[in-house]
Amino acid sequence: MRRDEDIMTIAEVAVLLGVSTRTVERLTANGQLGYTKVGRKTYCSRKDIDEFMHRQTTKPGKTRAS
Repeated sequence: MRRDEDIMTIAEVAVLLGVSTRTVERLTANGQLGYTKVGRKTYCSRKDIDEFMHRQTTKPGKTRAS
């Protein structure tokens, strides 16, 4: 992770979420996961990751379609 642990590369986000870097790229491309581009590099903030995870949470007894 970066010295500033609030900013992560796509590879670091992939490891954190347990998914491939391509999955993280898809999440950013379709607007599900916020990101910042600096030149050709893409970064995600811990806040963006936390918000994404919160939106993925389902309540017991509920389904995503409900």
